[in-house]
Amino acid sequence: MTGLSPSQVEELLQGPALNPPPGVTPNFDNPYTLLPAADAVKIVTTVLATLAIFIRIYTKWRIIRVVHLEDYIAVAAWGGYVVFIVTTGFDPNVFGRHQWDIRLKNFQTFLYVRVPL
Repeated sequence: MTGLSPSQVEELLQGPALNPPPGVTPNFDNPYTLLPAADAVKIVTTVLATLAIFIRIYTKWRIIRVVHLEDYIAVAAWGGYVVFIVTTGFDPNVFGRHQWDIRLKNFQTFLYVRVPL
């Protein structure tokens, strides 16, 4: 952004994060979103994964009384999954929307926070 005036930079940041396809106008105020469906999927899969890991833990530790390395790895993987879902999954500013319906300013924040994860 070298050589741009502050007003040009602000105009760029208030624009879409991606140029829309021909004939499509960006809608920043009330865009089409898949967020409710995506949230439902995330909640259901998290509940199912949690039930599965607790059944595995209970079976291995209480009934069979034999715990192997893969059991600890499964618990660690489940923990990583939960952390990922909680930290990345519920951002209403970007998740479930077309990229051209997101302001560049919001998308930069999303990339800065989410990509390292």
